[in-house]
Amino acid sequence: MGNGKNSFFARLKQGLSKTRKRFSDTVKSAFTFGNKVDAESLDMLTEALIAADIGPRAAERMAADVQKAFQEERFTDPGDALLFLKEDMKQSLKNWDTSVNWSDSGPTVWLIAGVNGVGKTTSIAKLA
Repeated sequence: MGNGKNSFFARLKQGLSKTRKRFSDTVKSAFTFGNKVDAESLDMLTEALIAADIGPRAAERMAADVQKAFQEERFTDPGDALLFLKEDMKQSLKNWDTSVNWSDSGPTVWLIAGVNGVGKTTSIAKLA
């Protein structure tokens, strides 16, 4: 058990693994049954994305991207929807400014927002 930066990030990664697993399991279950991307599976996907604090507009856009990609046969097995979604998210996040804007004077304040039960308090504790 080390006290360094690597130890902190290892603990953070381990702590977030439950959230990642719950999210990926939900998305996988949306596309496990059946052989097409349909309204029901897209609704399940959208709900999983919103529950993961993606936000309703982004969740709807991502579900629409999955549906369009499936229709265009960029992937043909509905089980590959999660892989497509991962790549879609990576592309979407490439243009985001992810740097922390530290205050020049006084404290730097972070706003943590999300729906009930998604682990905000736990994540804040891990960051602290």
